[in-house]
Amino acid sequence: MKSRIYFPGLDALRFFAALFVVINHTDQFKALFGIIESYEAGMTLSRFIMSGHDAVVLFFVLSGFLITYLLLVEIERTDNVSIRDFYIRRTLRIWPLYYFVMLIGFFLVPVVIKLTNFDGYYVSVSLNFWRKFLLYLFFLPNITLVLGYMPVGISHLWTIGVEEYFYLLWPQLIKRVRKNILPAIFGILIVRLGLITLFFFWFRQDVFRPGWLDFLILAANQFTFEAMAMGGLLAYVYYHQKERILRILYHPIMAYSLVILLALNMVVESTIFNHHIPFFGSFIVAGLYATLILNISTNPGFPLKLEHPAFSHLGKLSYGIYMYHVVVIYFVMIAFDMRGFRNDTLLFNVILHTVVIVITLIVSHYSYRYFEKPFLRLKERFAVVKSGHAISDKTQDTPVTIKG
Repeated sequence: MKSRIYFPGLDALRFFAALFVVINHTDQFKALFGIIESYEAGMTLSRFIMSGHDAVVLFFVLSGFLITYLLLVEIERTDNVSIRDFYIRRTLRIWPLYYFVMLIGFFLVPVVIKLTNFDGYYVSVSLNFWRKFLLYLFFLPNITLVLGYMPVGISHLWTIGVEEYFYLLWPQLIKRVRKNILPAIFGILIVRLGLITLFFFWFRQDVFRPGWLDFLILAANQFTFEAMAMGGLLAYVYYHQKERILRILYHPIMAYSLVILLALNMVVESTIFNHHIPFFGSFIVAGLYATLILNISTNPGFPLKLEHPAFSHLGKLSYGIYMYHVVVIYFVMIAFDMRGFRNDTLLFNVILHTVVIVITLIVSHYSYRYFEKPFLRLKERFAVVKSGHAISDKTQDTPVTIKG
């Protein structure tokens, strides 16, 4: 039996990315519900951590890094990429929880909001219901951003739509251009850069344009594949042991500069690069996170160590944390509102964030244990290259730690 591939530290990155998204959304909803005047005003913990946008970019880069590396190993072991098995694995991991939360957003959340008369947010689901439902059904929630209506409780699922279409494309591309993977990755980055440039200039020209063309450019811009491609690029560099590049990326000056830059990016105006370099800043952030992932998981000399058994478990819950947290925020806000507890004091913020995080963790734990795990066990049967920690506690597989 072939050993598992396991990159240390990445479970912790998954967890922290999910946690930062929860904190950011909690603060955003305080503004949405009128507790503070705006997201920038009042007492917001999210000012001092990674922005929600950057946390999502980190998720995307992680996906691109891991998926690309595993596909390269699969080609090495089998001289092929099993498209069928790849799609089955992704379906078993993503679809059950996605559709479960989608149904909660479309049918449970509106009922609760209507019954509690909570600020009339029911209209955001009832308006154009079937159009929204079909877009979510076919993994196009990101297009609802373009159309200007996001269902209550599941607006964050736009990221799953981006990932699903990346998963649809990526194994096909790797299989067909296996000897020219590097040009293919750069091709995606160039295409994305072109789309961003078009978007940047198109919507800043005060000229008449047909509505369908505006929609097409906006919709195309929602498929933010550059972060996944950046992760794939460094997976390729590591897999093929490009020594000259790795020496630069592993150099102590690079390591400490990376930590300092990422720390500054978290605490200075939430995000330096996306604030001062709109649209194009996402490439810089993706590159920084790709380098961070490479160093944390493969460079023994990197100063930031994140490997710990607690993080391994919390990393398993990260998908559930991300999927459930918005519903939890809404229900906690409703409960607080019914009690008349809605002010921007330190006590309110401590209680609000603590309650949201604790409930989200509890829900995610039981979801993973009783709902997701059976699908994950089935997913293992289609794994050509096994990765991460074993699902079953009785497995004989021994994870192989990947080190530089």
